[in-house]
Amino acid sequence: MFHDEMDWKRAHEQILLQHPTEAQIKRVYHAAMNTIGVSPGHGLHLTFPLNYVEAAKKYRIPVAEFFYSLRALEKLGWLQLNEGIKTQSKFMFIADYTEVYDFKIRYAQYEPILDVLLRSFGGVFESYVSFNEEQIAKRLHKEQDEIVKMLNTLQKQELIDYNPQSVDPMLTLLEPRVMYPSINMDQLNELKERRLDSLENIKKYANNDNCRSAFWIHYFTQNKSEDCGSCDVCKKKYNSPDPKLIASNIKDLIGKESIDFHDLTFKFPNENRQLYLEILESLIDNEEILKTESNQLILPS
Repeated sequence: MFHDEMDWKRAHEQILLQHPTEAQIKRVYHAAMNTIGVSPGHGLHLTFPLNYVEAAKKYRIPVAEFFYSLRALEKLGWLQLNEGIKTQSKFMFIADYTEVYDFKIRYAQYEPILDVLLRSFGGVFESYVSFNEEQIAKRLHKEQDEIVKMLNTLQKQELIDYNPQSVDPMLTLLEPRVMYPSINMDQLNELKERRLDSLENIKKYANNDNCRSAFWIHYFTQNKSEDCGSCDVCKKKYNSPDPKLIASNIKDLIGKESIDFHDLTFKFPNENRQLYLEILESLIDNEEILKTESNQLILPS
């Protein structure tokens, strides 16, 4: 694995970011409820589009704090957040037919769209029906933006309830809204501590000087086991070259004639280069190899 100390610091900070405080969670909860327009005691099992990025900006809350607070409430079973679900536009008439007919008479410019809505869909006074604004626009030979404006006007006049197509995250309330939420921080803190502990164990594993297989066996079972002999640590531990063989190999490379110090080191294998250099220095210190002023190496006669 490739890592440095800053990687562990960043990972630690990311876990803390993903576990907001109780005060942060409560602030986001009320901001979200106000955004979707749910009053205390209401909203149970209802689903609402929630653009939490816009909501965060409106209430001057960092977007990450808003998102992870919603996730914390999801873990506690208060709500369910489904991201980026595309929903179809839907509407239903909330005024009775007499009121709709009266509106058509008084505002003739709305007669064509009201006729399309009344004649194209069944049960529009009893339940919501899905529709496509673009298709309505084509039938009326108008621009889609104009159709949307007309639908919004009909909603303001309380003739219809219009829910436009959305790709915003959808928020489903699993509990009715409360004014004074009681957050189970013990459960959230326990999860945070487990994640921090897991990160620490991953760090220990990455810097482990013992058998990697034995590390995980002990982690999951608390049992000790023998070294596997096949992981990178074991291979380094059990397949290290014998220093005596290396010393003999260095002497063989020098041979009966002198050789330049640097020329000799270029002949050392890359995988054990540092070990070869250390043994060479030891041989020179012990005068098993002689080094001249001109940097030549020779064996004692």
